[in-house]
Amino acid sequence: MMLKIDHILLVFLSLGIALAGPISCRREQGKTEIDRIVLVTFDTLRADHLSCYGYPRPTSPFIDCLAAEGVRFLKTYASMPTTVPSHASIFTSLYPIQMNVLKNGHRLDDSFITLAEVLRPAGYATAAFISTDQHFAQGNLLQGFDYVNQPDLDKDDLYRPADQQVSAVISWLEGIKPDERFFLWLHFYDTHSSYMPPPEILDRFVGITEAEKKEFTRFLIDEQHIEPEFFSLLPEDYLRDTIDMNRYGHKRGDDVETMVRIINAYDGEVRFLDTEMERLFLYFQQKGLEKNTLWVLTSDHGEGLGNHWWLEHSKYLYQEQIHVPLIFYGPGCIDSGKVREDITGLVDIFPTIAELSGLSPGEEIKESQGVSLSPSLTARDAAHDAWTLSSRYAIAQRRHFNEPDTDDMISPDEGYEGETFSIQNDRYKYILRTAAEDGFYDLRQDPYEVDNQSGRGGEVERELKEILIERIDYLKSTLRGQPETIGQEGIDKLRALGYLQ
Repeated sequence: MMLKIDHILLVFLSLGIALAGPISCRREQGKTEIDRIVLVTFDTLRADHLSCYGYPRPTSPFIDCLAAEGVRFLKTYASMPTTVPSHASIFTSLYPIQMNVLKNGHRLDDSFITLAEVLRPAGYATAAFISTDQHFAQGNLLQGFDYVNQPDLDKDDLYRPADQQVSAVISWLEGIKPDERFFLWLHFYDTHSSYMPPPEILDRFVGITEAEKKEFTRFLIDEQHIEPEFFSLLPEDYLRDTIDMNRYGHKRGDDVETMVRIINAYDGEVRFLDTEMERLFLYFQQKGLEKNTLWVLTSDHGEGLGNHWWLEHSKYLYQEQIHVPLIFYGPGCIDSGKVREDITGLVDIFPTIAELSGLSPGEEIKESQGVSLSPSLTARDAAHDAWTLSSRYAIAQRRHFNEPDTDDMISPDEGYEGETFSIQNDRYKYILRTAAEDGFYDLRQDPYEVDNQSGRGGEVERELKEILIERIDYLKSTLRGQPETIGQEGIDKLRALGYLQ
């Protein structure tokens, strides 16, 4: 096997960067330098629960401002609705099946090159702030980070909440000079179940009028196509573990009330993240770090929240589980006030950051499955923009299940067999299942995938299926050995976190 340093050399050569003497970041003449990169991943954040993505509630006023003054991608999709594989795609620009990272508990091989490993020798200090204990380290996703800050949690604590995360970052930034260059990855867990936002934030959603509650309930049922009957099946102890029942006098409501309570709690977590993101951003301004700083905000996957009779993630490839936000913000570094409808994926983040940082002027990273979105973020190269991004497909894969999920309280014996992949363009989506009926959906007419038109889609359906099968065959041909797994202690920790659904 080629040594890691040789892999890094190949990556730099593919980027057009010569390793002669001290490594520096090459930039085109007249191009604004990006001195700081802040990559924020909100674990389990559905795009359609942000106000700037059309949600009718004020869940994200600050993020909305960044989106309005930056570039917002409307159609970005996760590679897999599972945390470790999806983050691996962000950091390598490869799909989980190529890396043999097919579920939480699998480990990324040392031979893969990560975004941090490319940015570090280009002059960026690299720092990672993790809200959970160990699972990213165990998955070997921290390659290339000079500094890693992750909590030392008590056994009853699952994660470090957003306010403590931001405080930890601010403490680190106290030692950063205004002219210092860095790549900061900040991971938030709060929107992952259980949903326990601060009471004062939860009250913003619980304390609405009856008329507002009625209209919101109508929206959930009629527009997001959630069936309240699902919530009547949730066990009492599951509800106590998922939301703060103190707020309701420990009394269970009917199915509609339970639906609204759970989504209130989830939305409260979104608003809590938004509040803490604003606090961090204001600190950057006070510290004088806002100039030449690129912010990238995204999520590893979404959450079921009752759609398709599923509350969490990992099991399906429907939109609520793979449609994620992607927002770039950086005055002077990229354009502002743009909304893009290109089909994009988490695999595009690595090559985009690399090119914007000056590492890949006009060239894509070797073996990358993504493309640089730089043309969509700047005024440069409009022809390349139209040619490259107008006819793309998004590919996703469901996590690997060895057996039915014992934590599935609704349908533990259904939906776990075989493999599941999906492909979609700007209108249609095909879901390929090796052990169940396939799915075909017109997302313009049916954005929440209620009407399966499998077998009725004609040439479009056949073409999407053929392209997907060809793509799967190609990705499988690039496999490197068998998946590596972490030890039993790590498995137990992931199970406690809810990362082994």
